Amino acid sequence: WAVLGMCGLAIGGTIAFYRYFELCKSKTLRVTLTTIRVAIWCLLLVTLAAPLVYSSATVMQLPLVYLVVDDSESMSIADARSADDAVATRTDQLRGIFNEPGGGLVRRIENEANCRVEVFKLASDKPTSLARIDRDAIDKSLAGDGDTTPLLAALAALPKQARFERVAAAVVFSDFNDTSMGATRDALNSTMPTIGIPTYTVGLGATSLT
Repeated sequence: WAVLGMCGLAIGGTIAFYRYFELCKSKTLRVTLTTIRVAIWCLLLVTLAAPLVYSSATVMQLPLVYLVVDDSESMSIADARSADDAVATRTDQLRGIFNEPGGGLVRRIENEANCRVEVFKLASDKPTSLARIDRDAIDKSLAGDGDTTPLLAALAALPKQARFERVAAAVVFSDFNDTSMGATRDALNSTMPTIGIPTYTVGLGATSLT
């Protein structure tokens, strides 16, 4: 407001000067000189007031949901059930979940929960034990040939992976056989409450051993 007020005074003063005190008889010349001087005054005032002028903008981002999938060798075990109740590998069961009718699981989550979705797979060769995969090519990214299942390491690394993003939740798809750290159920229970991100699990494979 202060800058606008000073610009108004400059404009009014310049117009008054050229109207009442300038001896030039050409009206066109007086208008031209008035316009030029007003522009110079306004530019000068805005330049001098630059440290006081600022603008702000708020960018609204949708919350983010991480989908974490297991791609270890144990996912190649054929003890799961497909959609038609046939025996299938755990990887095939996972593919069936993501390729559900209606555009797939990823788009359904985004549409129904009004969020963004990113997909990762467990990867022991990555610093965070997580490797981002193409959400539109999940089938091709799942081979069931990972050396280990770094489940606990990946869960512990979630806050680091999400430190610059608004992560609302993580959903883990796995047979939950952590083979990278000799993890126990007690270790998993002690880790889960500390990561600060609501984490949900989807179990794959047989529900019981016979």
